[in-house]
Amino acid sequence: MRRASLRVCTFPVAVCMSLGFAAIPIAAQRSDSVDAISRGYAESYAETEESDSIVLERRSGCWIYSACPAYSVRLTRSGEVTAHTTYPGAPARSFSWTVPRDSVRFLLATAAIEGLTMLPDRISDVPAYCPSKAFDFDGAVVSFFGPHRSKRIDDYHGCIWGPGALREFEDLVDRVAGVAQHAPALLESPY
Repeated sequence: MRRASLRVCTFPVAVCMSLGFAAIPIAAQRSDSVDAISRGYAESYAETEESDSIVLERRSGCWIYSACPAYSVRLTRSGEVTAHTTYPGAPARSFSWTVPRDSVRFLLATAAIEGLTMLPDRISDVPAYCPSKAFDFDGAVVSFFGPHRSKRIDDYHGCIWGPGALREFEDLVDRVAGVAQHAPALLESPY
């Protein structure tokens, strides 16, 4: 007997098409579980789109601190960016600048399309993402703050099968915020 697998995309049709899914009309009635997933995604999408700010915390897990940056960067819907170092015992360095509001809206839309707020609070607690942990890796925490709800996702990079979309989003926050150009000192070790 030959087995076939079916991948179902619950995102809007345009998003599914951009992700490489074929648009196939399904005549059968949708199941309750697909409806629940769709409702959960719609709620997550709306809450992410309404977020007031995004915070990315890069954590150093390395025993050699010079190889691992540790900082926090916050982007607000209005385009304000604040960043500071988070190395333990090091002198505090703080920076602030602005980015275009459209850049922050782009980040929020990306997070919403990827369904990031539907991820678990701690990636390392989910065996599908982290069947075994490698040690001395960096980590990151992505937080979304909205008017009605906040979401914090703790991503330990020692979980080899961690969600790729989340890790790409972490890097995207750094690029959109302009950390390398506006605050290169954040990427340097104080030790």
